[in-house]
Amino acid sequence: MSKTGLFTVPFLAVLALALFAGPRAAVAQTPGWHPAPLLVAQKKHRARPRVDNRKIACRPGGCFRIPLGCYPETEYNFWGEPTGYDKIVCPRRR
Repeated sequence: MSKTGLFTVPFLAVLALALFAGPRAAVAQTPGWHPAPLLVAQKKHRARPRVDNRKIACRPGGCFRIPLGCYPETEYNFWGEPTGYDKIVCPRRR
């Protein structure tokens, strides 16, 4: 073997070690820099089922949902007897 063959293999090994084990690039040390996220299966966010908290009032024409901010009250006839229906009361808006 020649002298150049013996010298080349250890030199390449030391060069590779110096390049990969040396200090990291300056980009990694700057504040605010974050490595790219790993492509991992993320949790799927399920939409919450919507809950309709509105009340229902029954009128002579049928039962309906009451608008938000309103409430049902018992309806009375002229003589003060309950009619069996609800009346919808909405407070005044300012």
